[in-house]
Amino acid sequence: MGGEGGGEGGANGVPLKGRVGGICIALCCHHLVKWHDYTGQDFFRCELGWGEADFERVKKACSWATICRSKNFKEGAKGGGEGGRRGGAEEGSAGAEEGGGGLSAVEKEEVGRCCKRLLDVGRLWYVRHDMGLEAELVCYAPQSLTLENVLLLAYPKPV
Repeated sequence: MGGEGGGEGGANGVPLKGRVGGICIALCCHHLVKWHDYTGQDFFRCELGWGEADFERVKKACSWATICRSKNFKEGAKGGGEGGRRGGAEEGSAGAEEGGGGLSAVEKEEVGRCCKRLLDVGRLWYVRHDMGLEAELVCYAPQSLTLENVLLLAYPKPV
């Protein structure tokens, strides 16, 4: 599998397994990852029983994570309008789906955060299972500072 993390090898195609002292990756841009590049495909298939169509739905919902900070939401909340229920998307994102099953903006934001973590867990699964490293997701900054506040930390298993 190629993709996000260089796949089976580093820049020169040499396998990384056994040569890595550690990895620290700030996770972001969940709405931009493509299925064929996503390192967590096996996690989606084996652990969740999901496929590419499910991945696409999760990916789209990731943009909901910033809905309460978007310009449209703030304008809706200030102007009375829909009381903050207007959809909005992170600037430069693929855009939030119009749907949401009647969820409020706050509820959609929570679903978006959960979807981002789900994609991150797939990345974590890949590092643990395919690369053979210990790995964890670490929050490195408060959400009030940045919504992209999770990194993947990986290191060799103790001998």
